[in-house]
Amino acid sequence: MPPIRTEKSNSAADAPAPGTNAPKKRPLKPVVKGAKDAYFESSVTDWDGKYHHLIGTSTRDIVFGARFVLTDDHIDDILVMARPVREKIWRFDFKFIDVSYDAKNGARDVTDEAVVRLAKGLPSLRTVLLPSANRVNDKGFLALVSHCPDLRLPELTAASTGSLGSTKLSPKALQELCAHPEWAPGLKQLVITTD
Repeated sequence: MPPIRTEKSNSAADAPAPGTNAPKKRPLKPVVKGAKDAYFESSVTDWDGKYHHLIGTSTRDIVFGARFVLTDDHIDDILVMARPVREKIWRFDFKFIDVSYDAKNGARDVTDEAVVRLAKGLPSLRTVLLPSANRVNDKGFLALVSHCPDLRLPELTAASTGSLGSTKLSPKALQELCAHPEWAPGLKQLVITTD
């Protein structure tokens, strides 16, 4: 007698497909002492396979140089590092130096969602400099000021005033900051692009 077929009861078959915006899985890197100031001149030659040797428990500043093209993936690479490493980082500094038409650096692809993850993952940030972050708006700004209580200087500006979808903070975001004086009480300077 042939086997009787029954209806499958695989709950995973009914589950929705995983979202395309979920961060990719990254293997954990070893915890090292690292450099106090981790400087990365180029995203092509200085990052892949090397960043986890420079960023460690003694790292306070992460600086991206003149030939670095910052993306969400770079932020996610930092966020999977061990908690003792992430808790001690004070400065996230992207140097937007080359502003010519054939610029070799930029943070144009960094999204609000990545800045939210950055704020939650690096709560000790005091300085966040993201010039040319064209896709970061209210959501990213509010995450920085609400999750980083020691924040003193956030900079969220667009690469140029004519950039499509460029960084713009609304008056509503600034009103939200004013309504919560407990957020970033040490805030000294704010560099932004507004409507």
